Amino acid sequence: MKALRESYWIKSGLFSSFERASIMGFGFLTFFLLVRSLEKETMGVWVLFTMVTAIVDQVRNGFIRNPLIKLFITASKQEQKIVESASLLLNVLLSITIAGLLYMGAGGLSSIWKAPALPQLFQIYIGTSLAMVCFSHLEAMQHVHMSFKGASFSHFVQKGTFFIYVLYCFLGKETIELSTLAYAQLVSIVLGSLVSWLFAHPYLSYSFRVQSTWLKQLFHYGKYTFGTNIGSMFMRNIDGWMLGGLLSPAAVPIYNTAIRITNLFEVPTTSLANVAFPKAVEKIKQEGLSAAKTMYEKSVGYILAMVLPFVLISSLFAKQIILLTAGREYLEAVPILQVTLFTGLVIPFNRQFGVILDAIGKARVNMLFVLGDALVNTALNYYLIGQWGILGAALATLSTFTLSWMIRQVYLQKYLKINILNCMRYGRECYRFALKLLQQKTLAAK
Repeated sequence: MKALRESYWIKSGLFSSFERASIMGFGFLTFFLLVRSLEKETMGVWVLFTMVTAIVDQVRNGFIRNPLIKLFITASKQEQKIVESASLLLNVLLSITIAGLLYMGAGGLSSIWKAPALPQLFQIYIGTSLAMVCFSHLEAMQHVHMSFKGASFSHFVQKGTFFIYVLYCFLGKETIELSTLAYAQLVSIVLGSLVSWLFAHPYLSYSFRVQSTWLKQLFHYGKYTFGTNIGSMFMRNIDGWMLGGLLSPAAVPIYNTAIRITNLFEVPTTSLANVAFPKAVEKIKQEGLSAAKTMYEKSVGYILAMVLPFVLISSLFAKQIILLTAGREYLEAVPILQVTLFTGLVIPFNRQFGVILDAIGKARVNMLFVLGDALVNTALNYYLIGQWGILGAALATLSTFTLSWMIRQVYLQKYLKINILNCMRYGRECYRFALKLLQQKTLAAK
């Protein structure tokens, strides 16, 4: 039992799951309150804004975090300080670039989405983007050292602070202005950064000598993980954007209601991906490609075992879930939820595919797969939204994920000899272990 408690996977997985649960849980509760406080059109503008900012955050995560973890772990002790400093410099330059792009592009997006409030929100987010330099760097340095405790608490504080503000406005029946929400988001990032520093400062060490060699390596690896995250976020948000453009902003919160519920089932997938990447880099460095095959099959099997029961139950009670979370005004989201839930059975395969390819140094291949997904999803959304309305967006996304899953399995079988049946076997073992544990607890209680 002691060995189990001290296991890297158990400890790190619990902290990472707590982090994801905080992000998804507070995000869901905040949405629960906002959807009851804002008009549909106003809520649609906020959803569109958060979609764009989520892409910015994922861009930073791909361009900064993954390259830092990959190169820091594989570098010598003497070089690690230089790698860290080079990564921080790139983070600052990226944030300045993002700020400039948001400032210049805000007006155009406002016109496309017929949302005049967007420019002010993006101007406020420029400050948030700069604050994210500290937040993201401190988090990445903890992940580099395979420590997930501080990052989980910082996300809890950041998301919790924003939720408390919205709850205060809701209970006090105060009018919620979108600009005030954006400022509250900025304050929450600053508070989260302070908490993260308390845990991360022992790992920080900088060098004033930044070598161009490491800058180039970080940039060239990062451009592929950057492209991957851009494609991934484009893939995941194009449905909402096209609904806003082809139908109206009022269609976005209806669709987003189903997506937010579906995203709750991604907690195990994302948690394990965060923990698996630094460990995969380390094990592949030590053991070779055979470690990649085993890690993929086990991680996918375990995630499916956790997600499958919830997907099936939620699809049966979709109406009750929508009534509970969003109210009768959003009952249109019921069939959408029943479709989007099943993407949760495909995403674990695709997400762990990306983790393994990045870990073995095939970031470019992973990027090309994801960009291909984004193009297919765009085409399907354009066609199916025209045919089926809001439901068409859900059908397009599910179809894209399913097609990409089939293509990825062919690639994995060819290059890493991965067998999908092994994933099912590991999932079955997970159920057997849970059943055996339950039987032991029942007998002990008697």
